[in-house]
Amino acid sequence: MFTDVFREPTLADRLRGLVLAPGAAYLLFQVYLSLYDLFIPVPRWLFEAVRLLLLAGAAIPLIGASLLLIRRRQEWTWAAAGWLGVLAVATLLCAWTLAGMSVPFLV
Repeated sequence: MFTDVFREPTLADRLRGLVLAPGAAYLLFQVYLSLYDLFIPVPRWLFEAVRLLLLAGAAIPLIGASLLLIRRRQEWTWAAAGWLGVLAVATLLCAWTLAGMSVPFLV
């Protein structure tokens, strides 16, 4: 019934969807930092949960973008390149924050 109006998502659409993972992880990290003063001392499980969330925000886009770029390299456009750049920045932000939480003396 809806097949006449549905179109397959492009590579840019799929990359835009992948940006949600690091974006949501970093947003929840900001909520954690905002509420940090309420949890003195911070429970170990909460700290580790935030680290796992940042790890997922850094790993999911790396795996997903790699698979998408391998499988759909014929669909490459400037829009896909732009979303890949946004994805790279968001992933690096999550990875750098994770490194800062894991080994703060190295960052």
